[in-house]
Amino acid sequence: ALNSNTRIPRVYPGDNFTLTVTVDNFGRNDDLESAEPAMAYVAVPIPEDTTFVDESFESDVEPENFQSVTDLQATFGGDLPASPGVYWTGTVSETADLSLELAVAEPLAMDTQITPTVYIANAPFDESPSQLFTDIESPVTLVSPLALSGAEIDSEEVPAGGEATFVYTLLNTDGETREADLSYTLPEGTELVSLDVENKSLGSDEGGAATLQQASRVQVPSFIETEQVTEVTIVLQTSTQNEGDVLDPQVVLSQPDSDLLYNEVPLPGGGLTVGPPSDEPPVDPPVDPPVDPTVQLFLPFIAR
Repeated sequence: ALNSNTRIPRVYPGDNFTLTVTVDNFGRNDDLESAEPAMAYVAVPIPEDTTFVDESFESDVEPENFQSVTDLQATFGGDLPASPGVYWTGTVSETADLSLELAVAEPLAMDTQITPTVYIANAPFDESPSQLFTDIESPVTLVSPLALSGAEIDSEEVPAGGEATFVYTLLNTDGETREADLSYTLPEGTELVSLDVENKSLGSDEGGAATLQQASRVQVPSFIETEQVTEVTIVLQTSTQNEGDVLDPQVVLSQPDSDLLYNEVPLPGGGLTVGPPSDEPPVDPPVDPPVDPTVQLFLPFIAR
């Protein structure tokens, strides 16, 4: 799974990202070099759409002073929000580096922004500290781990009564296998001939195919780990009713068990055009030659 931080502010649904807080002691006197160790009080509300990952808190100064609470306001008072959060206090000589992991909800709408906020004070929050900083970190944006290509089509037009083939490629940029719900809309006047999915190396024709239904769960392997992509092929049987139509199966990739999307896939040029019926007679499939019932066995002649 992608483990991001606020310096690389993007994350996938269900993944974790690391929030790092650095507390600097800039001194309480004009001469910063004579600064004495000072107490610091830090509170981090858990942002909406995230949860704190248990045992993920780390500090290079007095880590035992960490607490995770269900209500910062009720526990520590002051101007802290009434929300779950983490709290730390310690004596800082120069700097103290704190970090914690937050797990992002899943499913969650793409482009959701998660904005961590950090409160730092020089006294307990309920004692009117003389120095109180509210540091709003860069927002972390939710992005899709799956890239779904526009459909590849053999030609821009297919004769009415012929088969229309659409090929889509799914690439998973996460470090682990991702599940997704793939669905499509059957254009009026067409019938589904087949819908196959196969995982294979990029640019390779090798792979194992599996037949899917109109809405199915697909397993997309990590390209980082396997160098494989997932190819989905939809074949539709058109009819004379479709002449002049522009076909688009409207493939949608959703997060599992939800209506929240990973990707929608527009077709190049808006779709595949159905032209007039073909005047060419149908081509019969090739027939294998009859098998000679006489079996002849040839043995090698060895000179002695």
